[in-house]
Amino acid sequence: MNETTIPDGDDGPGAGAGLPPYDYNPRTDALTVQLRPHAGATLEAPLEGEPRVTVTRDAATGTAVALRVAGVQAMLLERIVRDLAERVASGGLGDAAHAVSPERTPAVEAEAPALEAAPGVALEVEAQPAAVEPTSGPEADVPAIEVSPISARGAEAAILEAAPTTGPEADTPTMPVARSNGFAEPDAPPADDASAAGFADLGLDPRLMGAIAAMGFDEPTPIQRRTIPMGLSGADVIGLAQTGTGKTLAFLAPTLHRILARDHAGHAPRLLALTPTRELAVQVAEEAERLTTKTSLRVTTVYGGAGMSEQTIALKRGVDVVVATPGRLLDHLRRGNVSLDTIEVLVIDEADRMLDMGFLDEIRDIIRRLPRERQTLLFGATMPPAIQTLSADFQKSPEVVEVARQLPPESIVQVLLPLGRHLKVPGLLHLLATRPEMTSVLVFTETKQDADVLARQLGERGISVAHMHGDRRQRDREEALESLREGRVRVLVATNVAARGLDIDNVTDVVNFDVPQTVDEYVHRIGRTARAGADGRAFTLVTLGDEPMISRIESALERQLPREQVEGLDYDVPVPSWAKPSAEDLMSSLRKPRSLSDFSRGIR
Repeated sequence: MNETTIPDGDDGPGAGAGLPPYDYNPRTDALTVQLRPHAGATLEAPLEGEPRVTVTRDAATGTAVALRVAGVQAMLLERIVRDLAERVASGGLGDAAHAVSPERTPAVEAEAPALEAAPGVALEVEAQPAAVEPTSGPEADVPAIEVSPISARGAEAAILEAAPTTGPEADTPTMPVARSNGFAEPDAPPADDASAAGFADLGLDPRLMGAIAAMGFDEPTPIQRRTIPMGLSGADVIGLAQTGTGKTLAFLAPTLHRILARDHAGHAPRLLALTPTRELAVQVAEEAERLTTKTSLRVTTVYGGAGMSEQTIALKRGVDVVVATPGRLLDHLRRGNVSLDTIEVLVIDEADRMLDMGFLDEIRDIIRRLPRERQTLLFGATMPPAIQTLSADFQKSPEVVEVARQLPPESIVQVLLPLGRHLKVPGLLHLLATRPEMTSVLVFTETKQDADVLARQLGERGISVAHMHGDRRQRDREEALESLREGRVRVLVATNVAARGLDIDNVTDVVNFDVPQTVDEYVHRIGRTARAGADGRAFTLVTLGDEPMISRIESALERQLPREQVEGLDYDVPVPSWAKPSAEDLMSSLRKPRSLSDFSRGIR
């Protein structure tokens, strides 16, 4: 790599140290490093295995000419904390280090192994320094940062997970998910006696217990067992668990118990649950209604795609529990149809998905209208940096419960089907024709238009099919879901609107017609099958340009997924011009590093 010394007089970091030219943008917290002079055409692609780094390559030779590193402040903070930890471990802080109260200074392992960080990569260390807690100045109210023990493999997984590729957070600096930013440490696994505890041992209201028994639930799931006691205590909670683990009951049971325990004249909103989609709002409300059957509590749903008048009547008649999507709730608030002054508990369900869909401003607007004294619970499958920021703004020392994060159930058989873009529809048709055991199939497309077209193509070939996406009317979406649940259609084609939170028990197979754009979306999609301990299959159609995303998925899963050919499909048909790989597809198919240990080799 040709290095160019920074000109004399430049006061930037490393001036005169023989570093290559670089530029730092404080607004985006991004660092650009010029590796080689270059004036020709270039291609940009994320460095596989390290999503913070974008590599610019010569379009003709593939040689790396520049790097762009995101999240520079996170890297610097990490190195500062690591240096402090090493100084404490070696006694380098002198006598002053011993004057700190042992209650404020966690013990530091003197033998903590040093982790070697690649350029632009911040690795967490096993030593745990004291949290620095300022007593005055602008940082006085900022939660202290600690460093959690993590292995090199764990650091890699955390970095991969922390980097969004699409959505509102895609262009903002990313921070490693640190469990210390004002949050309580995740619970240790419950003791044996707690593991055996049933719902009867959780101290829930007898009316709720009767409803839970009538719903056929005997033993709480892990997320329920660990979250319900925290919710009953009134603590703020962040619940992290993959879909299908019982999160809805985990937040409804304790919050409804607390409402029932307090006398309240009349009916006014006391529990507000926000969801990202209409379908999830309906599902949460239905479960709340089942739980409150033996009580006088009233439940209503508020969501777009339906008439305002019926919702307005329900709100003005008086309700205790409101389950809503953010946009429609704001419509009612601005028209004066409902007040949130009496809210005691706020639940944000699928919070990570909510922010991915761009609801952050709406959520903040709603929260500003709530009483300051309230309980707030956030639930989702992951906790990206934006969720950490939201929690820091609106929660008080939340307890963090994390269960089975970022891994699909082992009962799902995952298979990759490599093929050209022109073979995706024929490949899906052959898959359905040669596998009669695929009786209830959920097919995901990336766009609404693709869902419409694919559903029509499948229907024209005699396959019973329904489809749903955000542009369809609410009743049409509900009808499409019911047709799959009841077995009236074999295939439901959907966009990501169906990927999260929906309760579809009988899905035998999930097909990713288009590869999802994030690891999280992949996990959420395939989690629609193998519900309640059943077996399931997930097939992903993979084109040449999808290979970098597949590498990220395999890295997060820590294993390579099997690749198969579709039985009976003619792979040798001529490739039309629209389906030929682009230059970007060809570049992306080149081998990229899949782990941090490959970093230095990957940019040469």
